[in-house]
Amino acid sequence: MKLNKIKIKKDKLDTNFNLYLFLKELNGAEKLSDKELSYFLEVYFTNKKLDYKKLKSVFLNFSEKLSDKKHANFEALIYNIKNEVDLNIFIFAIKLIQIKPLLLEE
Repeated sequence: MKLNKIKIKKDKLDTNFNLYLFLKELNGAEKLSDKELSYFLEVYFTNKKLDYKKLKSVFLNFSEKLSDKKHANFEALIYNIKNEVDLNIFIFAIKLIQIKPLLLEE
């Protein structure tokens, strides 16, 4: 039996990689608290009309208030947001992290 090659477009792989990266870092050793995650969602939804570059700068400004380790990790993570799609993936990852306890409970 011959299997056909699966072709996955580069943008789909990039999207999948970014989601995994955001989830891994947000849930890692230097993870943000629930309060900090809620703040990012609040900023996003109250400033949704801003473009992703301006929202990135707001996120980076807030990250300066974090501990040194958290700040360095979060800043590196924010620099992976290169367009509107990446920003939406980041927000989706935050939402998944927030409901993780509920998912594990189920």
